[in-house]
Amino acid sequence: MTDRMKPILGVIAVNLGIWYALMFSAGDWLMQLGFAGDGSLDVLGPITIPVYVILLTLFYDTVIQFTGASAMTVAMVLGVSEIMATEVLFVMVAGTVITTALITAGLNIIFWWASGFVYGKLSE
Repeated sequence: MTDRMKPILGVIAVNLGIWYALMFSAGDWLMQLGFAGDGSLDVLGPITIPVYVILLTLFYDTVIQFTGASAMTVAMVLGVSEIMATEVLFVMVAGTVITTALITAGLNIIFWWASGFVYGKLSE
């Protein structure tokens, strides 16, 4: 795992950077899209996002190791799977506005593309 530490830390840094840049530059807009919720399930408080990014990155690394697929292939499969499991379902079942779902899907693809790109480059 020590040989994979550089790509893992790189993915964590890039995803946290993207997340905090979005929150700093478009936080009010994201809150209007429903990213805020009511906070009732936010058990970890301000460290929720870093913990989530770390867990997701470790899962991503594990999938790469198990499958042997390229970092970008795994990233796109996970990204599209996440979109299918959340955004498509929310539009079909919960009546989420299609525009909101498309924006969220686009943000998911950006995060996963960045993960695949950084992991791939730092693994070389």
